[in-house]
Amino acid sequence: DGTPGWSYALLLVGLHIAVNVAPVPFAVVVCLIPGMVFDFVPAALIVFCGNNIGANLALLLGRSVMKQPLRDWIMSASNPAVFRILRTIEEREDKMVVLLVLWGFLYLPNFIKIYAPCLFDIAYWKIVVCALPGQMWWALWWASFGSVFRSTDEVLQRGNSISDWEHMGTHEVLLFFVTSLATFLISSYAYWFFRTHAMDRPGEASEETPLLTASPGPGPEIERAGAQCAA
Repeated sequence: DGTPGWSYALLLVGLHIAVNVAPVPFAVVVCLIPGMVFDFVPAALIVFCGNNIGANLALLLGRSVMKQPLRDWIMSASNPAVFRILRTIEEREDKMVVLLVLWGFLYLPNFIKIYAPCLFDIAYWKIVVCALPGQMWWALWWASFGSVFRSTDEVLQRGNSISDWEHMGTHEVLLFFVTSLATFLISSYAYWFFRTHAMDRPGEASEETPLLTASPGPGPEIERAGAQCAA
């Protein structure tokens, strides 16, 4: 039937892993490919597996050998919004899990979204689990987006007549519209949630928090860098 086999699927998973560990500008193209050549469910699985494995490898790499360079890079990035978000995650320990889950739905550069959690002294498995909802949702969105491209290409190849466009995969277009609208709403809620809780931050960290280890984390440095950016 012309559908690529497992070898091509594994290649795409490998490409997704690579662009997560070393984010590059053409990463969006890599995310589109599965939905353009596979059916919706296999495409979503390819995107999810590749992004999940790649993000976990990046987290291991960042926490083991890149923590200080990442901290220096973020401190020199002069982005007050990012500092505010990171500071909110660190200081709002009572809502840490919710904030980490919503982190995955923010519209941020892929490099920051993947590597910024390396700066926090939070158990590795908790970061991995909190990232799952966002990874699964974006996999669904990219699979639906790619399927729309595939349907459009098929219509164009058939001659681009009105009847062809009418028979374009309606369910694919509807799925893409619904997931896009839901993504916008969830992301808007995530930004609102961060902004709301950033304005009501507790003072010092509690010693009884289940999410932080004994080390102080990057809070003071993020605070100083944020003040420099604001200035």
